[in-house]
Amino acid sequence: MIYLDNNATTKPFPEAIEVFEKAIFTNPHSTHSAGLLADKELQTAKENIAKDIDCNPEEVYFVGSPTEACNWAIQILRDKECKINYHKYEHSAVLKPILAFPEVENPKRNGYVQMLVNNIYGEIYELPIREHNNDIIFCDGTAAIGHIPFSFKKSGIDMLAFGAHKFNGLRGIACLIIKKDLLPVRSLLWGGDITGGTPCQGLASAMAYALHRNIEHMDENTKKNKEMQDYIINELTTIPFSRVNGPVGDKRISNNVNISFSYLSGSDLQKYLSDYNICVSTGSACDSSSFVESRGGICVRPLKKDHKREPELVTIFKAGGMNEDDAKSSIRITLDANYNTMEEVVEFVNTLKNIIELNRPM
Repeated sequence: MIYLDNNATTKPFPEAIEVFEKAIFTNPHSTHSAGLLADKELQTAKENIAKDIDCNPEEVYFVGSPTEACNWAIQILRDKECKINYHKYEHSAVLKPILAFPEVENPKRNGYVQMLVNNIYGEIYELPIREHNNDIIFCDGTAAIGHIPFSFKKSGIDMLAFGAHKFNGLRGIACLIIKKDLLPVRSLLWGGDITGGTPCQGLASAMAYALHRNIEHMDENTKKNKEMQDYIINELTTIPFSRVNGPVGDKRISNNVNISFSYLSGSDLQKYLSDYNICVSTGSACDSSSFVESRGGICVRPLKKDHKREPELVTIFKAGGMNEDDAKSSIRITLDANYNTMEEVVEFVNTLKNIIELNRPM
């Protein structure tokens, strides 16, 4: 298998799995000796993540997924009576909780929502600028953390969401970093501590390991990804009627290629490549059922069936300055320098060229 869908999820490091398996099984909320040992492991994971993200350990909150972290952040913005400013290209984990409720009446401050990196077409965004000192900034760092340099303290933002399975950790664990100045905040779930439920120190420790390893090797990973990205773009743009979606150069993250081939369906190309055991996507796996003509889309689904609503991947492409045809004919290739090789990339490119040659209308 050639796996080129690493924005959906990454292959865990074997060492991260080993860290998880070696962790003590007990509940870190228990006050006996084994519980205290589990809590110590959990606190160590927080401290290690805090060092790599450049925040305080007490600002690290573990939750079950990036979606949960983003939902919680939006709830906090609402609780703080913010007028929420957002973009249509945000992930559905951000857009859905924003659009599910009416706007806050008589807001007391602005709340800015900004993804750090677009998970569909790889654009790296600038951070929002506060209009007032009491404004709150939340960033979805799911496609960024572990892949580009980032300092929570230097950024000046108030909340940051990211998940372990996007950087070779295990699924089932994510973080919301909450600046201590924002406290107190309401729990997302009722029961247990502020995050609800029983934290898993094994998952947290594996997450800390995977994050540190990717940050430690970020320069070499970026270089390797960029070489593979450049090869893919240079080769595929020789195909007539091809177009790279999103920015090029420094404004694009090195592990992402999103490209359209006019007169061909992205979902068809995905299926043809899958026949060769090559895995790419046409959008975000998180909302695979939201775009009927493809497997993509990261905008919010309507709460009620609305035949007039355009496909969600189209919405996200338009928000980035592209059009409907670009969306429907696009495929997304996302790389992982820890596992992908140039040999795999060459095989993918040659296979795709042959598929296009055989299936494009004359």
